[in-house]
Amino acid sequence: MNTRALLLGGISALLLGGTMVGCAANGGSLASAGDRSGVAAAKGAATNAGKAQTALARRDGGAAIGYAEGAVALMPQSAEYRMLLGQSYLQGGGSRPPRRRSPIRSRCRRPAARRR
Repeated sequence: MNTRALLLGGISALLLGGTMVGCAANGGSLASAGDRSGVAAAKGAATNAGKAQTALARRDGGAAIGYAEGAVALMPQSAEYRMLLGQSYLQGGGSRPPRRRSPIRSRCRRPAARRR
């Protein structure tokens, strides 16, 4: 009985440890087909960010806003791209109305106005 319990405990520890190592080897997440789309999104966001920086250097705020919005739409968690978008808005002067919902805005709904 002791041998069986010891063997079962060892196998369980081996399986649990193997899954932890497998997850940590990929940055803490499981590998999936979605990783490829994440890499493509990161590459596209970097391209858009580079174009936005070039447009900012040329003092073309309107073009910089478009490229920076594209970068933030692809990688919304990137603080660097959000900062670039803010700089683009500042340089653009807010003269261009947003084409779509701003990627910076929260996805939360606003509370309904109170009726009196």
